[in-house]
Amino acid sequence: MPPALRDRLRTRLSAEARVLMIDSGVPAAIGRPMRWMLASVLALLSAAITLGVLAAAHGLTEAMAFAVCGFFVLVTVPISACNHAIGRALRRARAARYRLCPRCAYDLRDLGPRGTCPECGRPFERSAVRTQWLGIERRLKRG
Repeated sequence: MPPALRDRLRTRLSAEARVLMIDSGVPAAIGRPMRWMLASVLALLSAAITLGVLAAAHGLTEAMAFAVCGFFVLVTVPISACNHAIGRALRRARAARYRLCPRCAYDLRDLGPRGTCPECGRPFERSAVRTQWLGIERRLKRG
């Protein structure tokens, strides 16, 4: 792939990631479940469409109805798992007074106001970490 095309594609994908709130500004404890949910929903959607097209091609209306119903049932699993994981991460952040490492969710309460995370080595500043978690919680509550 030519470097110019690769750079344009990377820029476009990072813009899409920001819209979906799964960029590097989102703590990994939140972004990871969101990416898994998005991938699961897209995979299930493509499977349901494929089954529906195959069933329609062979005149199987019952199979088509089953594919559509199965899709809606299976989509709720990754969405509810994502909601549970995000809720758990936010509850844990609240309990730690929003002092969790954004990369690995290590509890930074016992460390100084600045330093590096002992778990993953990411540098942190306590006020910036707190602001990041509060911003994420605010964005998720808005909808």
